[in-house]
Amino acid sequence: MVYNGGLVLFVGSRPGQDRSVVEAARMSGGCHLFEKWVPGTITNGKMIVGHGAVVEMDNADRVNPQGPIENADPLKPDLVVCLNPLENYILLHECGLYGIPTIGIVDTDVNPTWVTYPIPANDDRLVVVPGLGFAGG
Repeated sequence: MVYNGGLVLFVGSRPGQDRSVVEAARMSGGCHLFEKWVPGTITNGKMIVGHGAVVEMDNADRVNPQGPIENADPLKPDLVVCLNPLENYILLHECGLYGIPTIGIVDTDVNPTWVTYPIPANDDRLVVVPGLGFAGG
């Protein structure tokens, strides 16, 4: 996905997952979220983000000198990687409505059909493996 220029969103909203989420996003050039997902961000993004102008920025966080982009839709991820699907069911549901593929760490208390590509593992205890990111513990 990243190789083809897609945007990957890494989500881990439990305490202690923030470092793994940020590192995975950094390594892939993607985005990260380790706060609570705002319901409707994908399905009703214009209302959530607001009616203000969207500002285009480059990889160095510099604003496009040509000004704001009028009437632009908020950016949607091309893939979502979720470390704790149980707490982020609404995000996964919104991804399903828009056909956004998802990868999730699925424990025995999570329905594996909530994500496109389930990874069976213990999502209650994630261990950071230096240089490799996260792994089930």
